[in-house]
Amino acid sequence: MYVKRTDLAMEAHDIRRRAQNNRELPGVRVETKRRGPVCTTVVQVLDAEGERAMGKARGTYLSMELDGRSGQVRAAAARQLAGHLRKLLPAEGPVTVVGLGNRAVTPDALGALTVGELLITSHLCAQFPFFRSVSAICPGVQGQTGLESLEIVRAVAARVKPACLIAVDALAAAELSHIGAVIQLSDAGIQPGSGVGNRSARLDRTVLGVPVLALGVPTVTDLDGDGQGRIVTTADVDLTVKTMAKLLGEAVNSALHPGLSKAELDGFLM
Repeated sequence: MYVKRTDLAMEAHDIRRRAQNNRELPGVRVETKRRGPVCTTVVQVLDAEGERAMGKARGTYLSMELDGRSGQVRAAAARQLAGHLRKLLPAEGPVTVVGLGNRAVTPDALGALTVGELLITSHLCAQFPFFRSVSAICPGVQGQTGLESLEIVRAVAARVKPACLIAVDALAAAELSHIGAVIQLSDAGIQPGSGVGNRSARLDRTVLGVPVLALGVPTVTDLDGDGQGRIVTTADVDLTVKTMAKLLGEAVNSALHPGLSKAELDGFLM
């Protein structure tokens, strides 16, 4: 039986439970909480049995569903996402953000646009010691560079020696309504290109030797779930991607520089 493609663990869990007549999946733990306009579902894939049941790597997948797209909802989501990120980030050490995807293809531009919203400080730490060292790269896609993203990220990580990598990429959803309306954060790494059906080598702790946090928003869905590789998006995807990139950038900046207020961060970014 064909299982509709999705990068969202909360969707994968629902789809696979329905296929098992709503029986609990072995090796998987799920918890849902609501805080204001954001409903957060945490899916934990606990072991090899859970990996088989979910079709996803072992780890924690946190999905935030936004009730609307108003500025107030986005601000609340950014604050909550920053809090979740702080809990997963190492207490100290440099961090490198990797903006995955193809800037020239709107639904795949989320990673690169998010990097454009970041406060990059690795070159400023000597002058401003209160900054955490933050660097960023946008490796592009193999069709542009001739190189797998993993090759570029591995080389940068070997030179920078970050305490953690944050990889940002566009994702695929099973439900059209989830496009631009769900943010997923995971400590299980990421497979670049999954959102547009062009999977590359996986980026995770096993491969790179440092923790890899994966952050993404769905921007596409399968056309009709028939497994033929036809994907669609919404008419306003350009606005959606730009808006969500700003939200992700704000959350990452706040998580990496908790001693700075939003006004202070905005001042440095001007």
